[in-house]
Amino acid sequence: LFVMASMIPLLLEVFIENGLRAAIRSVMNSLLSLSPVFAAFQSKLMGHYFEATLYYGGAQYIPTGRGLATAREAFVKLFRTFAYSHLDEGFEVALCLLFTYGVYYGWVFYVCTIFTVVSWTFAPFLFNPRQFSSSKLVVQDFVEWIRWLSTHSGDESESWVSWADFQQLRRRNSSFWWIFMPSWRFWGTVCTAVLVLQMEIPADFEPTIAWGRQLLPLLPPLGMLAVCLVISPLGFCFPESFSPLPSHVILGLLGIAITCVEMSAIQYRTSSAVAIHLHKYMALTWLMEVCDDIAAHRPGGCCFRFIHDACRRWTRSFRWFRDLILGTVLSLLCWLLCLIPCLATLHVLFLFRHHAQTLPTSNNSKGLPAPTPHNASRDDLDVVIQEESFNECGSGATATVEQTSWKMLQRFAPANCKVPSQA
Repeated sequence: LFVMASMIPLLLEVFIENGLRAAIRSVMNSLLSLSPVFAAFQSKLMGHYFEATLYYGGAQYIPTGRGLATAREAFVKLFRTFAYSHLDEGFEVALCLLFTYGVYYGWVFYVCTIFTVVSWTFAPFLFNPRQFSSSKLVVQDFVEWIRWLSTHSGDESESWVSWADFQQLRRRNSSFWWIFMPSWRFWGTVCTAVLVLQMEIPADFEPTIAWGRQLLPLLPPLGMLAVCLVISPLGFCFPESFSPLPSHVILGLLGIAITCVEMSAIQYRTSSAVAIHLHKYMALTWLMEVCDDIAAHRPGGCCFRFIHDACRRWTRSFRWFRDLILGTVLSLLCWLLCLIPCLATLHVLFLFRHHAQTLPTSNNSKGLPAPTPHNASRDDLDVVIQEESFNECGSGATATVEQTSWKMLQRFAPANCKVPSQA
């Protein structure tokens, strides 16, 4: 509804100026170019950074550093840029949609939800030039992303750990009292706990192990947190380079294994399985927010340093496994789309509205001079820029402004003008 409402001003403007046919054509062009997908992605981006600035501050001018719009971005860069703002939440919405299995909410709900998930998770790759041009590039991107995901040291562009710690430490700019404000995850945990209690009514209190096991469905998965509390003090006895602590990869796999053991120890009926899993997930995400604030603000100072490090390692273990699943699914989808014949050509046509590789020759057929820097139209220059950039990207490199300008000068220079060779 928001996307359709945002198109009404354009529809009315084109209708008043050019008529109904032009207005319908304009709307169809917007739909075929997937403008609603881009609008949903852009709205989520603005909302995320407005909210992050209100909570954590840090508003500043950040240069984009973009080159030409035809340059292909690597998978790891797109993941690093949009995971925290779009991909993770899109994955969470898709997961919550799976929890609604067996309950029908109407086709409008499912269409809007699926549209939101696709816009948030796949828009960065859909609008990335030459994303589906070669399956080899997708495999290379996946290998590079796995290397980044498994690296422990380096800056944010080299190590997933540095990137994840930076996303966590940015909470330090906010007030620690936010931890006591009930967030929507807290209320979700409370509501799902009430739902579980209605479906799994515990028996009367008895000081037995059997009665204690009835409370397991209400507790968040705390087994991995206990392991992190035990191993964190060991890091104070050794230097960082010789730390006996397992890497974040081992911690991530160990956390999932311990959580699976915890879930297998729960006794529940089949009818309440979905509610219990949903409550476990909501409790886990809420507890991760609490641990993020503890690790960022470090209350208590050095006396509770082992608790701060345990919270940081615990949240890191679950987030690593989530990012592993999310990135693998997205890479697999990109690889499967690369196998579709002619999809790369359609993708270029979808992004740039043409598939020409040479300049138009309509002027020459009328006896007019060929385009030069003085009489070439803006569309002609755009065709050359895109063509030269695609040639550079196809060879595995990114076209710079200097390379493209030099090739344009060679193409448009008069015959009596000698163009110097490129440095």
